[in-house]
Amino acid sequence: MMETFIKFADTLSTSMGKAFSWCIVILMGGTVYEVVMAYVFNKPTLWNFDFSMQMYGAILMMSGAYCLATEAHVRGDVIYRLFKQRTQAWIDLVLYFVFFFPGVVALAFYGYEYAAIAWKIKETSWSSPAQIQIYMVKSYDTCCRYIVSYSRNCRSF
Repeated sequence: MMETFIKFADTLSTSMGKAFSWCIVILMGGTVYEVVMAYVFNKPTLWNFDFSMQMYGAILMMSGAYCLATEAHVRGDVIYRLFKQRTQAWIDLVLYFVFFFPGVVALAFYGYEYAAIAWKIKETSWSSPAQIQIYMVKSYDTCCRYIVSYSRNCRSF
């Protein structure tokens, strides 16, 4: 059951990461459009700043999940890999209880609170000239971080 979930999460993360990599092209197109509109026609857009911020945020979140699924993150395990596999398992177990559980509890508690407040006040972007609504993104962000951290740690065991 757990292996099926991990395989599903990895497949989803990998396919979504590849799909979202094309967002870089869209982001570049939006930036070129903004520069041309602002400097050639002297008519900057109101929406492009928000578009760029949201697109970059989506790319960043999906590339993190992709890197975890493909194990492409840079690691500092020079000493760790010298240990026997049993010792590595014990270290993983101890660190799992020291870091993972408190992190997930904090993420669940504060992430829920973070999203609930945003929904309550119908939060908008403070840095945006268009004042776009961001409360849905805050809910999505919390859920994605929880799922990615859970699936990453399931793979360890």
